[in-house]
Amino acid sequence: MHDKTNYSLGPHTDNAGKVIVALIYFESDKEDNTQSSFGTSVYIPKEIGFVCSTGEHHERDNFIRVYSANFKKNNAFSFCRSDNSFHGVEKVQDKAVERKLLQYSLYGVLKKER
Repeated sequence: MHDKTNYSLGPHTDNAGKVIVALIYFESDKEDNTQSSFGTSVYIPKEIGFVCSTGEHHERDNFIRVYSANFKKNNAFSFCRSDNSFHGVEKVQDKAVERKLLQYSLYGVLKKER
């Protein structure tokens, strides 16, 4: 994946078919560590008990950011998808920023209820 300045993703749970997601961050065009804060963020909803099974993106105002992975060469971040595991990307506002990463998603088989 390759994202640029002004890219962002609101808090979401991902596609219901995903089981595990692993992100590996690549070297940036910049030599310094100014991109270290552009990694994937983890959020908790302000509304107690809020869940989402659809993976839709939500407004940041309804969530609290609790962690952001460091966007550094060879750093990895992974998570298990669930209806209450929210992640996203804070808006990249620095000029001439590029986020280069590899995303590996493991999908499971959804069972239909009878």
